[in-house]
Parts: sequence; C-alpha cells; structure tokens
Amino acid sequence: MNTSYQKTVRSGHKNFRSVVHEPKRLFESYSEEEVLGKIIKESKNTMLSEYLQKRFQEYKEIGFPVFKRISLNRPNFKAVNFEKLCGPNSIADIDEQGMELIKKYDFEGTDRKYLLMAELFGNCGYYIRTQDDQDVGIIKLKYGDNSIFENSLFNLKPGSKAVIIRQINGNYSDTLRNGVIRGVIGRNSELVLINIIKTAKAGSISESGYFSLNDNSRLRVVEVSAGQGKYVSNYVYSMDGKNSVLRAAPLFMGAGESVSDIFHTIKFNAPAAIGVLEAKGVLKDRSSCIFRGTLDISKGAFDADGKESSFTLSLSPHAKMQTIPGLLVAENRVNASHAATLGSISEEKLYYMMNRGFSKTQAKKLISIGIFDELTEALELYDKEIAQETVDYVYSNL
Repeated sequence: MNTSYQKTVRSGHKNFRSVVHEPKRLFESYSEEEVLGKIIKESKNTMLSEYLQKRFQEYKEIGFPVFKRISLNRPNFKAVNFEKLCGPNSIADIDEQGMELIKKYDFEGTDRKYLLMAELFGNCGYYIRTQDDQDVGIIKLKYGDNSIFENSLFNLKPGSKAVIIRQINGNYSDTLRNGVIRGVIGRNSELVLINIIKTAKAGSISESGYFSLNDNSRLRVVEVSAGQGKYVSNYVYSMDGKNSVLRAAPLFMGAGESVSDIFHTIKFNAPAAIGVLEAKGVLKDRSSCIFRGTLDISKGAFDADGKESSFTLSLSPHAKMQTIPGLLVAENRVNASHAATLGSISEEKLYYMMNRGFSKTQAKKLISIGIFDELTEALELYDKEIAQETVDYVYSNL
C-alpha cells in the first residue's frame, strides 16, 4: 500500500508523536473492477490508464471509512455515465507534465479511499493550464446531476492569472458526489477560486483539495456550502514558496438536519508566507457543523504570519457548532493566532428591523445574509448573474 502521500496533519513534534484516529473500515464490493475495466478500455490516454491501474491496487486494499462525525451515502458506480467527461479542458487529455504534478502532489483528502475513488472513476474532471505571464480571465465550471466523480488539476505557470468559478448544483440525493482538485500556483502567479456548493436533502458531497503556492504567488479561495445535505471537505494549502499569500474564506449555511465537517489546513514550509483562514456560517433548525482549522508552521518557515478564525451565527437552540482550532509551530520567529465565536441575533437588532416594517422571519434572514458578504462581493466582480443566483439560493434556505 502506498504510504508516501501527504498527510493532512503532522503526526510528530520533536520527541513527541501524536495518536491519529483511524476510522473503522468496511470492505464492500460495488463492481468497481468491472467499471474501471470499461473506463480503461475506452480511454485514449495510455499514460492515464496505466496510472489508474496502479492506483486501483491501493484502492482495493482500503475499506470504506465509517466516520465518527458524519455518515455519507455510498457511491453508485453503475448509475454514472462515463461516456463523456465535462467537455473542453478534460482531465482525459492530461499530458506528461500534468501527470507528474498529480503524482507529486499526492495527498490524503477527506479520506484516502475517497481520494482514490475520485481519481479512478472520475467522469467529470478538468485539466486547466496557463502559459507563462498569461491572464486567462474567468473560467466557469458547472457540474450537474451526472458529475459524480471529479478529478481536476489547475496548473498556473509563472506570472499567470486565472479566476475559476466552480458551481456544484447537482441533485445528489441518495448518492455520493466525490471531488478531488489540485492546484499548482507558480511563481508570481495569482489564482482566485470560488466554490459554490449546493447540498440537496438526503445527498452527500465530499470535497478534497491540495494547493501548492510558490514564490510570491497569491491564492484566494472563497467557498460557500449551503443546503440540507451532508458535506465533508478537506483542503490543504502548502505554502512552498517565500512571500506566498493565501486568503481562504470557507462559508457555510446549514438547514434542516444537514451535517457539515469542514477541515482546512495551512502548511507553512517557506519563509515570510502569509496565510489567513476565516470561516463564517449560519446554522438553523437541527443542522450541525464541525469546523477544523489548522496552522502548521515547519522549522525554517521564519517570519510566517498565520491567522485562523471562525464565526457562527446560530438561529436555533437545536443547531450545533463545534470548532477545533489547531496550531503546530516548530519555528520561533513567527506570528500565529486563532479565535472562535458563536453568537445569535440580539433582540435589539430584531426590534430595530421589525420597527422598519420587516417581519421577524424577514429580519433574521436579512441579518444572516450579511455573513456571506465576502462571497457576494467576490462574485459580483466576475459574474453578477451567478452572484444573484447564489444569494437567492442561500436566502431561500435561511
């Protein structure tokens, strides 16, 4: 079994070793070997096919995880249409350099089983690459009901710029939507990534991401996960170049009996890197969310500046929020901080709004929607129509 991939959490510090919980695993068959055989047979990319065959050996040795915090639907391989990937810039057309990057940036994801699953059975994946000093503008990626397994790579060459908007709108009720994305942000390049993830009732979505930032690169990630389904994510940002800058804003909105488990980690591996992680969200009804934010500063990453914070607005006494911050610091000359806040709408604010003609329900919605201002402002810069659609969707679920 391959054990050389990047683990999300560093398991040791000086002479100490941490105990990492390994979930219980179930070995179940879903005719994966038969499905993979058809994918490889129809593939015109020999290099990719050989890679998938090797990965399948590891996949077979790992059972499906039984998570403590969230229970995801099982995948339905036979219901997936593998005949056509997402369209232009398909991962099926990946070249030798792209394959080397996928191999180099191998990681754990929400779970190793899920990461391998998305790679092996990807029926919707993008390979987006820029040229040196190229500004490719805005790229919009929209995923529908059949976009079940995604394996994507974004490769920004030195000095280039891109804005990528991912819209995951499918109705994945009673099945699992499983996505894996990798991003390589080259020296002096800039990437803005906006994720809009709508979780349908009885649906499950898993999102795994790994991003490597090189010298003087910039990455901004704004994400909203909203709805009544189950959502688990694991994003790792590796600050591999000096003076690299990251700003990540995971936003969440839970309704009904939705469950979210959101994990973002910033790994500081080079000097003078800046990483800011600001999570915000709203919970109502009997929804629940676990947010884990970790700053991991390695030896030699001096002058690193890391900030992690979370704010949750609770609209129901039955909603549950759990925040688990983490600081792993192996270098002395750094700035690192974390904070967590849980609040509710004060009676004074409600009274103020209701005195101006709004009902109590309207007042709560209008106050709550302000939590998502960063998403709205970012989207309005690039696509006002998507911005309005997203605000309307979040508002309708509040």
